[in-house]
Amino acid sequence: MKRVAVLLSLIVASTAGAQGNFEGTVTYQMANNETMQYTAKGNKARMDMANPQMPGAALIFDRDAHTSTMIIPQQKMYMTTQMGQAEAHLADTARGKVTKIGSEVIAGIPCDDYQATANNGEKQGTICLAHGMGNFLWYGSNSPFMRQMESRVSGLSSALANGGFPLKIVKSNGETTMLATKVEKKSVDASAFAPPAGYTQMQMPAGMAPH
Repeated sequence: MKRVAVLLSLIVASTAGAQGNFEGTVTYQMANNETMQYTAKGNKARMDMANPQMPGAALIFDRDAHTSTMIIPQQKMYMTTQMGQAEAHLADTARGKVTKIGSEVIAGIPCDDYQATANNGEKQGTICLAHGMGNFLWYGSNSPFMRQMESRVSGLSSALANGGFPLKIVKSNGETTMLATKVEKKSVDASAFAPPAGYTQMQMPAGMAPH
């Protein structure tokens, strides 16, 4: 089914652990030779993309406030949006199952490989999840979003039983779109999760709210 084609990306956007939230940075090699640095502390996370079209741009996720904030250095502006309808839409698109197919070590961290499969049996790709590192991004295991996800994706609950932190994603055609190359557990200053001083808040244009 077409709606299951995004199953892997949905799992990445919703992986949640129970204890031991990771604090530090993880460097990822992404598709198109881009890199991403993921920084986490408590219930907050930040994603910095090395994108020449938007140099210095970043996304900050705050699970307590249930918001995402885009930092736009070129304009010294930022935009904050509430997440609600958007995540409900993502959860509704999830169908299929995930199955453990093996294990490996990536960037010095053990992880388990899971195969994502559509309801019609079509393979969607694989994701390698490290357990015990806590939350990735900002979803909590008790959130309505996660309950919806787990009810629609068979095997997801067991895959995330001790947390699920993605270290590698491989598409069904064999292309690796996300690979952790360095994991650094370290203290992170709280200022990393706030807009820089002097930046102006930009309002989302009418009619463009998440849906």
